[in-house]
Parts: sequence; structure tokens; C-alpha cells
Amino acid sequence: MQLYSLYLHIPFCAHRCAYCDFNTYAGLDFLIPEYVQAMCREIEYLSVSQETSSIVHTIFFGGGTPSLLPIKELERVFLAIYRHFNMQKDIEITLEANPGTLSQEYLNGLKQLGVNRLSLGMQSADLRELKLLERAHDFGDVIQAVDWARRAGITNLSLDLIFGLPDQNLSEWMRNLSLAVQLQPDHLSLYALTLEHGTPMEH
Repeated sequence: MQLYSLYLHIPFCAHRCAYCDFNTYAGLDFLIPEYVQAMCREIEYLSVSQETSSIVHTIFFGGGTPSLLPIKELERVFLAIYRHFNMQKDIEITLEANPGTLSQEYLNGLKQLGVNRLSLGMQSADLRELKLLERAHDFGDVIQAVDWARRAGITNLSLDLIFGLPDQNLSEWMRNLSLAVQLQPDHLSLYALTLEHGTPMEH
């Protein structure tokens, strides 16, 4: 018996941030149903290609912005996974989300589907830094998203932050960390800014 982790890439974004060189696309939301259909076929293909019985112990929806997928489309993906794979009893299911794309209703829907861990792209608590990164939220959206998630019963929370921004000093970075820690997340992912080739920020 083998343990598997599934990573599902959701390449859709409302806006492509200035530092991003990931496989993401803005303004193509109309392709979501077709993409989900293709993903479900890939899940089926992957399951039948395995020579041994497999148990999935983690599922991670990354992107892009997975929280742009409507609940009904996510439900199609979950049904395909549950149909073709065996789930470990205490499976961890993570979905990446941008704070400004969430609502209480949406998070309730995620919980009902089985999502039990949320990875929030906070990036910074400073409005100047968020504008520099071309993020479409503020720190108030982060606070609201954390509260909504916990109300929905998603209590395993991770916050992403970026350091090493242009003109950022140590005290500003420490303030970002302090405000993030005050939200009592279970995990912090801290990334140094990388100026990727071809991005607006590199220019």
C-alpha cells in the first residue's frame, strides 16, 4: 500500500501580480468548467495507471487562485477524487486562497467539501507594500478571512508573507510578522522576494 499526495493546480487569477511568474492566467475564468472537466479526466487516468492500491493522505489545491473556483466546480473535482482514490481517515486537504476572494458562505462550502486547511496569501500587512506587489486586498481582508474560516470550522490556517521588498526595512518586516502572529495561525510560510525574468517587478 502506497501513500499519495495530490497536488491540483488551478491557474486562474483575477489579476496577475507584479512579481508572479507562475503558470497563471487572468481574465480566463470562462474556461473554468472546461478546465475542471479536464482535471477530472486526469484524476481518473492517474488512478487507473497505478499498479498498486493507493491511499491519499494529503490534497493541495494551489495556483493561481483556487478560491476563484465556484463551489459547484470544486465539488466536481472532489467527487472525482473520492471516486477514484482511497482517502486516509485523517486526510489533510488544503486550499490556497487570496483574502479578497472569500466570503463566509464560500468558506462554509469549502468545509462541507472536506477542506480542513486554508493557506492565505497575506504577503504583507502594509498597504504600500501590497500596492507594490499589486495585491487586491488589505490587512483588514486578511483579518476577516481568518475569522470567517474559523467560523466555518476550518481551524488549520497558514499565512504566506514575502520579505525583501524594495525599500522594506527590518522594522517594517517585523511589524508584518507581529501582525501575522497576532492572528494565531498554525503555520507561516515566509518567502524572499525573487525578481523573476519578464515580470513587471523585474522591469
